[in-house]
Amino acid sequence: MIKGKEEDQRKHYGEKRRKMRKMNRNLTELERNAQDKVKWRMLVGGLCSVGSNRRK
Repeated sequence: MIKGKEEDQRKHYGEKRRKMRKMNRNLTELERNAQDKVKWRMLVGGLCSVGSNRRK
């Protein structure tokens, strides 16, 4: 019983680490895009046009 609990905790810890690594990758990519003006404008423009169907 205790052994199963330890395995579950290890599995949960591994999932948590994977999620944190993925979030860090996304943040790193966002920071890189912020440095590139063209990519940043495309990203922000895409976010701003989500509620609108027309193109500007």
